[in-house]
Amino acid sequence: MQRGGCNWITLAMLAAMCGCSTHAQRVSQLRADYYANRLDAAAAAVADGLQRDPSGGDVFKLDGALIDLAAGDPRRAERTLREVRDHFDLLEGPDVVGATASYLTDETHGSYAGEDYEKVLIRAFLALSNLMQDGGDVEAYSLQMVDKQERLIAGGATKSGDNPKQNYSRVALAPYLRGVLREATHFNYDDAERSYLAVANWQPGFQPAQFDLERAAHGHHSEPGNGVLYVFALTGRGPHKIEAV
Repeated sequence: MQRGGCNWITLAMLAAMCGCSTHAQRVSQLRADYYANRLDAAAAAVADGLQRDPSGGDVFKLDGALIDLAAGDPRRAERTLREVRDHFDLLEGPDVVGATASYLTDETHGSYAGEDYEKVLIRAFLALSNLMQDGGDVEAYSLQMVDKQERLIAGGATKSGDNPKQNYSRVALAPYLRGVLREATHFNYDDAERSYLAVANWQPGFQPAQFDLERAAHGHHSEPGNGVLYVFALTGRGPHKIEAV
């Protein structure tokens, strides 16, 4: 896995919460250590951030999960990602007011509920973390990723009938992973074909999906005794928020 990819190290949110400038400084140094492959220093920055800035706890935990993944500990990364996923889900649930109030009683001065794309990416990295282990829950995480995207888009409708979230670009990693896993069984080619078709429709610029679709429909996965190698690379750096007036 290529380090320095699109992850929470670059997607860390500078949310509207107490001590935001201090949080920004800590995240900046954390990112610098991560990209310089100083993973121990980056992990120490996460631990320090959790202690000094409880309001940014989930953001630091997401940073820590990606550091764990890069350091070769996908099990710990998955455990942390599940924790933050469940917390974000709680904060957007029907009892969000009561849940937030409960956090205000401790040292946390606010509850960051996550950006929409973070909620999707959590499930994406859950799938990749699990894939680096036994892979038993990859399909479940992939289905969660699809479901979360649909729910986020549906939840963007206003009383006037407008829905700006209809313009969201769907992350095609979920159906692609499902297509890969279905095709690897050598039995579920129809499921694989439907999954690759979703990838091609969601991301028409992703040319390899056309080859995968053609292979699933008319070709062969691999000869007996052979296999297929898939490489998932984290390339480039994602956007991050900054304070502005």
